[in-house]
Amino acid sequence: MNKKMTLQIAGVLLVAILIIQILPVYAESTTATELEEQAQSVPASIPAEEAANPMINEQEIWGNMDQGIPAVMAVSLKDADKPMQASAPKQEEKQESAKSDDKETNRKAAQPVKVTTADRKSSSSDEKVSKSPKNVISVNGKPMTFKRSYNMKATSYTDHPSENGWGPIDALGNPLKLGTVAVDPDVIPLGTKLFITGYQFKHLPEGGLVATATDTGGKIKGNKVDIFLPLSQKEARKFGVQDVQVYVLK
Repeated sequence: MNKKMTLQIAGVLLVAILIIQILPVYAESTTATELEEQAQSVPASIPAEEAANPMINEQEIWGNMDQGIPAVMAVSLKDADKPMQASAPKQEEKQESAKSDDKETNRKAAQPVKVTTADRKSSSSDEKVSKSPKNVISVNGKPMTFKRSYNMKATSYTDHPSENGWGPIDALGNPLKLGTVAVDPDVIPLGTKLFITGYQFKHLPEGGLVATATDTGGKIKGNKVDIFLPLSQKEARKFGVQDVQVYVLK
């Protein structure tokens, strides 16, 4: 039994020694075979890399290959220019759309402006208004032209004999009435049509009095006007002395 056990142990040890000696040789042969296959595949891929990436230096490609860059990185180098190529048509489309917009704007600007009949009428009416006389005043709601105007002091008088020594008539022999005024003939000639505004008196028309210069007075000199009032002396004196605007009508 001891001899059998010894032989068995010796056999096992011999097999183990043989296996240990064979493994390194097999590993070396396998590694050499793989390296030869990789070396044969590398030259075939280099021209394709150079064609797809003309901006990449050949030395850089070979250097990267020597350092063992994976094939995935090589594929990404091929596709590096694709986004730039795709963006170029978009820029061209934007330029074409901008040109078309400019053409459309130029067409709109070049269209002639049509002048309608209403526009012509309004322009002609504006011209008429601008050509209308400047010296215009509203007399009882009607426009009337005047030659000139005066700032005057206004007083009042009645037909009382103490105020009118020759009776209730004016200097031209006409009966005294509302609208008769006395003036200085050197300032306003007798017979001149007047429009007097600016007074405050309840017995005179609001907005102005249309009068005729047909009377004179010893105290009416210069820019003074004396307005006849068909009232009593007491009531007429309430008028006092007022500043008025006297328009000489045409």
